[in-house]
Amino acid sequence: GLDDSALDTEFSIGGTELLLFKQMGKSTVDGIQLRFTGSIQRDDTGEVQAVELVVRGRHKEVDSGEWKTGESNTTKVTSTNSYAKLT
Repeated sequence: GLDDSALDTEFSIGGTELLLFKQMGKSTVDGIQLRFTGSIQRDDTGEVQAVELVVRGRHKEVDSGEWKTGESNTTKVTSTNSYAKLT
């Protein structure tokens, strides 16, 4: 089997997003669906392949850090997931 935290995700965004704080109230284990997309490139052939990660779960922590006037900030989100699919 998998470790209890095997499906957990952690990501950061520039600034903050009100929707993240609204999603904190979801009560079901699959209340939030997130989709991450990107690509990987092979070192030997240079071939580029698209990658997509879809997870369902709920946010465990949303940390916006300190906000200071005139400075940009980041928001760190930790999510506990009940479903993950990597394609």
